[in-house]
Amino acid sequence: MLQKRLEAGIRGTGHHSVVRAPNSDTWHIAYHRFAVPAGNGTNRETAIDRMEFNADGAIRPVVPTL
Repeated sequence: MLQKRLEAGIRGTGHHSVVRAPNSDTWHIAYHRFAVPAGNGTNRETAIDRMEFNADGAIRPVVPTL
């Protein structure tokens, strides 16, 4: 559900956690990735993106944002 975006320089997406905003149906995924731009595999940054779901409850693919 969470993949790299090599064309945007986003690599190393991993070690994620999922959280729900209190009293809502809003979900987010927090993860780390190589620093953008020019991530060298050592410097990391934390990112948070919103999760969305299909009508059947399946998680839609998460597109990492810049």
